Amino acid sequence: MSMTRWWRFFIRLVKTLDLSDVETYSDLPTERSNHLRVSGVVESMESAAIELGPFVMSERLTTGGMGEVWRGRHRSQDVDVAIKVITSSRASSPEYQSRFRREVQAVAQLSHPHVVSVYDCGLLPWLAAERSRGLLVARSPYLVMELSLIHI
Repeated sequence: MSMTRWWRFFIRLVKTLDLSDVETYSDLPTERSNHLRVSGVVESMESAAIELGPFVMSERLTTGGMGEVWRGRHRSQDVDVAIKVITSSRASSPEYQSRFRREVQAVAQLSHPHVVSVYDCGLLPWLAAERSRGLLVARSPYLVMELSLIHI
C-alpha cells in the first residue's frame, strides 16, 4: 500500500471514530496496553479494574468448569497474582464455601517449588461484583495465589 493510500485510509478511519466524549487530546489514551476498546469507547484499565482488598483484578485469563482465573496485582507489594473465582452453581452453598476454605488452608501450608503460594481467600464483596459489570457474582469464593505463567 502506498503512503498516500495509507493516509487516505487513516483519515477515513479517524472520521468514523466517535470522539464526542473526549474534550481535549489529553483525554485520549496514550498507552495502548493500558486501555480497552469497548463498543467504540476507549476505557482505561484503571477505571475498569476490580478492587479486592489489597489486590486489583485487571483481566480474565481463562474460564473452566468450576470458575474463572483473573490476572491481578497486589497494590502495595507490586506483585502479579492469579485470582481464582468459583462461579459454579454450588458456590453459594455454605457447606461448599466451608469445604473450599479448608482446602485453601491446607494448600497454603504446603511449601514446594512446584506448588504455587496461596496469599488470600474469601468471598467476593458486593462492590467487586458490581464493578465487574455482571462478570462476577457477589459472595462467590475466591482464592489469590502466586501467578505462574508456563510457556510451552
